[in-house]
Amino acid sequence: MKNLIIAVAILALFAGMAVARGPQEATPVPYTGEQSRQGTIVWLDDMETGAPGWTHGDDSAMPTYWHIDTYMAYSGSSWWCGTFAYDADGGYGNSWTQYLTSPYVDWTGYTYPVLWYYFRNDTEIGYDFSFAEAESMGSFVALNRGYDGVIPWGQAGYYIGNKDNPAKVRFAFYSDAAWSDADGYYQSVGGAFAVDDIEIEDYTTHTVLFTDDADANVFMTPNVPPAAGDFWSLRSDLCHSYSPTHYWACTSPDTITVQPNLQNWLKTPVIDISSYAPTTPCTMFFVHQMFMSGAYGGSWQEWGSNDGGATWVRTGWWYGDQCEYGYGMCYDAFLGVIPISWSGWTGTQQVQGKIVMLTDAMGNGPSPYCNATGLNVDDTWVEVYEPPNPVEETSWGKIKSMYK
Repeated sequence: MKNLIIAVAILALFAGMAVARGPQEATPVPYTGEQSRQGTIVWLDDMETGAPGWTHGDDSAMPTYWHIDTYMAYSGSSWWCGTFAYDADGGYGNSWTQYLTSPYVDWTGYTYPVLWYYFRNDTEIGYDFSFAEAESMGSFVALNRGYDGVIPWGQAGYYIGNKDNPAKVRFAFYSDAAWSDADGYYQSVGGAFAVDDIEIEDYTTHTVLFTDDADANVFMTPNVPPAAGDFWSLRSDLCHSYSPTHYWACTSPDTITVQPNLQNWLKTPVIDISSYAPTTPCTMFFVHQMFMSGAYGGSWQEWGSNDGGATWVRTGWWYGDQCEYGYGMCYDAFLGVIPISWSGWTGTQQVQGKIVMLTDAMGNGPSPYCNATGLNVDDTWVEVYEPPNPVEETSWGKIKSMYK
């Protein structure tokens, strides 16, 4: 289970280092009200006045990446779930859910239908998986255990006579929210997944019921899930709020499940700190809870901007487990930290924070505590740590000084 961060510790940001997931993990410290508010608070919102200036949205809509290509093909052309957008030898991106689906195939009258195909794979081990799937009781179920790592071209076959009839088969690829060719942490060669010479054959009579060779016979269709939708909303209750009673919640409206394929972002208003020196350290804090299993891709990202949202720097990436992080029934508080402005950043000193809720293709069910799921955010504030720049006295100030 990915417990915590694809870390982005503050010291690593100062040093310009890329911090990998794995052994470099940390344990969140419950918030007691003493770890922050050591500087000057220049903005605070406890969500009790409608959270003016906050915005939220959904980035889960994606293009289809399955396509016919001769690159690293098995024979002639092959179906490839990949792109050259990230590097010259081909690869894949984060948070992909990609399908390649057949039309309905009917094997009535045949006793042993088998799905045959050739495939190759290059994906991050343990996190990004490729599947062969078939319809069973109206839903797609996996035929294999999930391909990951580097697998050269080879053939696979699965009996599908115990699935729906008629039914569709499909090839699916699912990547989690980090480590791919897109961010450079996992660099595949021709990733993620490719298939060729797809057949459904009755093994007893050797009758071919369906074929797609990505050359003369092309019947498979690339498709992706619809956009997940934006599930951030202001809620009000005592159980989930840190300072009663309002808070931001990213979960489905019934507060029982978290939707699959989320890339839901929540942005603070833009806060002007231009009265302070450009080198002034500036940090955004937010108090939150997370009820979401990392095993289901539940995670959140933290981003900061110093130019009013024109450009962003990712400052943290955390994976959640049920009731492991956050305030409420398990901890009094969990404090999120977004370092925003220092000499290493350039911008207009119009600072802004962004929190992104991510899930995989499965979504998640409820927590046993407070009927809670997903990510909740309450009190949020910005602190600076140096005095303001000296400014010329106003005319009124000069006049007053004459009569002191």
